[in-house]
Amino acid sequence: MAGIDYMTIAEWVGHQDGGILIGKVYGHLAADHKRRQARKVKFDVAA
Repeated sequence: MAGIDYMTIAEWVGHQDGGILIGKVYGHLAADHKRRQARKVKFDVAA
């Protein structure tokens, strides 16, 4: 939530799964963060 992707954190703590375990264990704690990030996504529909 500080801008560091979960794959990097997983590597730092020695996980070999690419961040899957961290996402499964801690992902539910970040619902508000996910909503804020989703608002940043812009879709450009070409007319």
